[in-house]
Amino acid sequence: MAKNKVGPVAVYMSKELLNGMLCCLDFLIAVDEKQGEWEKHAQRIKDKILKFGRKFTNEDGESVVIYFYENEAAILLKAFSLYVFLKDQPQRDYIGMMKTQKNEKTENG
Repeated sequence: MAKNKVGPVAVYMSKELLNGMLCCLDFLIAVDEKQGEWEKHAQRIKDKILKFGRKFTNEDGESVVIYFYENEAAILLKAFSLYVFLKDQPQRDYIGMMKTQKNEKTENG
């Protein structure tokens, strides 16, 4: 019997959190028509959520669990950071508060 392949990162969300996530992805899809990269990532993640998200009911009401692979979870975190940056234009520079520094350069920062 074949085993179902699911990503190792399980994200459990209430209906409200799911709607918020999908609204963020919709925003990135709508505003990234010039660059294209984030529109593609956001659309791919949104499609996966709608197709493979598993609905269930618990004491908090309707909820969903979505299983992501590490690369998808990383894209999702970057997408939310981009969303916040585009919506709020943060004024604080948090990178200066970081305690450790990596000595090598990486392509994806």
